[in-house]
Amino acid sequence: MNRDYIDWLETLPCSRRRQPINTWMGGWAPLPEEIDLPAYEDWQDRKISAIQRV
Repeated sequence: MNRDYIDWLETLPCSRRRQPINTWMGGWAPLPEEIDLPAYEDWQDRKISAIQRV
């Protein structure tokens, strides 16, 4: 997702009544600059190791 799309979602009437879209959606689809890359790489390494053991 890019910032323009999230900004557009925030302009929708349904977003104005509740919390902004990037607040509730942030954990599900973080923006590239918000990704904790070291944590993701660690998770990815564990998954690859688990697959290789099978």
